[in-house]
Amino acid sequence: MRILFVNGNYNNSAIFRSLSKIQGTTVKTFSQKNLDSFKKGISKKQKNENFDVVFFNESQPLSVPENLEKVNAMKVAYFVDSHLHFHTWHKHFAKLFDVILCAQKQYIQKYRRLGLKNVYWLPLFIDPQIDNDLKFKRVSDIGFVGTLNPIHNPQRSLLLWLLSKKFKLKIGQNTYGKDRAVLYSSSKIVINQSIYSCQNFRVYESMACGAMLLTDEQEGLEKLFKNKKHLVIYRNFRDAIHLANLYLNDNKKRAKIAEAGHKEVHKNHSSNNRASTIIQIINKYKTERRVRAYQLNTSYILGRTHFFNHNFKEAQYHFEKHLKKNCSNIYAKVELIIYLLVIKHYPNFISKLSIVFIKRTIRLLN
Repeated sequence: MRILFVNGNYNNSAIFRSLSKIQGTTVKTFSQKNLDSFKKGISKKQKNENFDVVFFNESQPLSVPENLEKVNAMKVAYFVDSHLHFHTWHKHFAKLFDVILCAQKQYIQKYRRLGLKNVYWLPLFIDPQIDNDLKFKRVSDIGFVGTLNPIHNPQRSLLLWLLSKKFKLKIGQNTYGKDRAVLYSSSKIVINQSIYSCQNFRVYESMACGAMLLTDEQEGLEKLFKNKKHLVIYRNFRDAIHLANLYLNDNKKRAKIAEAGHKEVHKNHSSNNRASTIIQIINKYKTERRVRAYQLNTSYILGRTHFFNHNFKEAQYHFEKHLKKNCSNIYAKVELIIYLLVIKHYPNFISKLSIVFIKRTIRLLN
């Protein structure tokens, strides 16, 4: 099987590396040239690489191929942040693909209600090259790696502030790769607080590094892990503080849970596991093409995707194209005119702030 892998940062993609290891699979990184080499209407003089699959792996910076809709190959997308982007661009961009893989279980039915038949839950994972117990002395009571922003997630900021009053807390912002593994490997407990009760990478990475995970309730979590065997789930902030205190004072019980979680994620939740599942799904549907019950408005789809990823030049091109040729709905016209005003007449910083406001408005309306 030959896969063209579309990803913002190939050097940091565990899924790319894991797919490349599978026997009988050839994976090439995306470039517009090798995409164009097998789209419909190709010149016979041009080299045809005959890829079987275009695999879009959501990551930042976002890479969106030109003419993706014209490619005569199976198209698969793996969305890892649908809890953040479903209503703004995922539900539109997804219509360009034959198979959708989604990391957030509660969004599976939302994609299917769009008329997308081949939609699967593919949970997040660890990178076995990075996410390992480094056997450091666990000097921090509680560790956390992630974004602290009281505006976007006031609950998380409040929880960490409360924990810092009672325990030795280590926070890492803009902490990635080996630095992340160092912090987790130096913490007795890792605290997790999700966004919209959706699973995040912190669940898997913290357990992989040998810390005991103390996490809030998340959709699908207890289908993968057992509470108080692989991790510990808290119900509210008071419960989180109580459980942190309980397990910090019981080294034996904490270590037992941490060890069970460590073994479980390395055995069943690595990028290698997910790559095997991806190949199984592709093999099931590689000869099938989805029959769409709707007409694609490609310029609108691509314009919206670029707009909400701050690719303003590309967004402007597609929005203006859509307004000229396809846009007969008055509400859609007003929407696109607003987006174009944000792009063309606001400074870049103000445009990005405007998008934050637009995202929140769309989420409230949905």
